Amino acid sequence: MNTPVLTNSIDIRQADPATLRWVENQLAIGGYLADCQNNGLIGQATLDALAAFKADAHLEYPHALGASTIDALSRLEAPHPISEQTNFDLKPDPQAGRKSGRLIRLPIVGEVYLNEWIVANSFITYSEFTHGGSRIPTTETQARNMLRIAEEFGWIRRTFGSAIGITSAFRPEHINRAVGGAPNSWHIRAAALDIYPINGRMADLTEVIKASDVGGIGTAARFRHIDLGDRRFWRYGR
Repeated sequence: MNTPVLTNSIDIRQADPATLRWVENQLAIGGYLADCQNNGLIGQATLDALAAFKADAHLEYPHALGASTIDALSRLEAPHPISEQTNFDLKPDPQAGRKSGRLIRLPIVGEVYLNEWIVANSFITYSEFTHGGSRIPTTETQARNMLRIAEEFGWIRRTFGSAIGITSAFRPEHINRAVGGAPNSWHIRAAALDIYPINGRMADLTEVIKASDVGGIGTAARFRHIDLGDRRFWRYGR
């Protein structure tokens, strides 16, 4: 099916049959609409599915279709499994950003202290990224990805203006398998972070993430996933 092109916003109940079928198909892919309800007939199930998707994506007007909603739907993926999400009581570390903690060695960057920022003013330490120094990137590609995702996180943190907790970062393959991560997870590449706002302002954080240059954006009730892939969206196992 071709992606619809809308010049003006419309209510989904005013959509032509081809547009409605496309929207329902995308909602089904994303896990918002059951396959048996993907029938080209506008009903409460379709309205509820679109509203749920737009709530997750923090898009206004639950039943409206416009360019931004069509674009977001076109990038929707199947739901991902939730993995390694247990620590939601993090507090800012007074040692963060200092040359303190254990020394570790990584490709490209060499020896660094665990409490150092990965990139200046990035607000993410090597300790946070390496799970306290127990998960060390071993390849140059992983190290470059680490530097890039740290830069993206730094922009998000500075723009958001408040502390952001990191629940999962780099995962070597055996760790990713053990915690139930997706086999092709960007965490394996050292190119992903799972984050949440310590002040609870998830909607505000989501808006900042959407305005950033990160690619993948995953939505769960208590965290957001960001990675260096192409721009796409998904929800987590519901």
